[in-house]
Amino acid sequence: MKLMINAPIPHLDLVSHLSHHLALAHLLKNEEYLDFYRKQREKGAYIILDNGVVETGSPHQLDKSKVEALHPREVVAPDYLHDAERTCFESAKFAGLIKSEFPSMKVMCVPQGDSPREYLICLKTFANAPWCDVIGVGKTASLALTPKEARPAQPIPSFVVAGRHRVLTYLLELRVKKPVHILGLSHPNELRVYSAFPNVRSVDTSWCFRVVQGRQMVDFHEQLSPDQLAKVKELMTFLESMCK
Repeated sequence: MKLMINAPIPHLDLVSHLSHHLALAHLLKNEEYLDFYRKQREKGAYIILDNGVVETGSPHQLDKSKVEALHPREVVAPDYLHDAERTCFESAKFAGLIKSEFPSMKVMCVPQGDSPREYLICLKTFANAPWCDVIGVGKTASLALTPKEARPAQPIPSFVVAGRHRVLTYLLELRVKKPVHILGLSHPNELRVYSAFPNVRSVDTSWCFRVVQGRQMVDFHEQLSPDQLAKVKELMTFLESMCK
């Protein structure tokens, strides 16, 4: 399982040794951020360009200029939180454009839905679609796969992993051969679950920095103190050891 660690811009050097990265589209306007991932790609790293929907609330438009600027190996199609119909439609349209302009580039599709039925239909659509190369499983899967009256206000890691476990099991039952990427690891303990599934190719996380910053979402512009950096390095070493 390949590990991608999402670091704040002032501390990108901490992840320069990794062979796989997930870059956020809305941060490409920062020249330091773009230059770092461009150089990583030139060194042979596998770069995924995410659409930033979790960080910004809506998918960032990945136009041709942004894709050309970074030229990643893989791009994440637009997904709309809890909206299966729009996610399927926009992902198909996006994949068509990407495949026509960059034939060798892979497309990751992220299922959405506002009910278990909607989510599973969207998931099956991507599983069967020839233009979808990778299936991304986000944290919202756990909410979509739970009836509204039983959804928690703040999903805890065990709730999140239970939803993703159901998705991974469903894909195995369908005999889907496509690789799966876990979007946004909530807690390292999740890795023990995902390592049991042969279809999980990779996982990304900003957990190390969330813990140190004490926030639910990472501030990608914050400069950490020496003590915070020491803690981050310790947490990164722990995470990397779990993925070996």
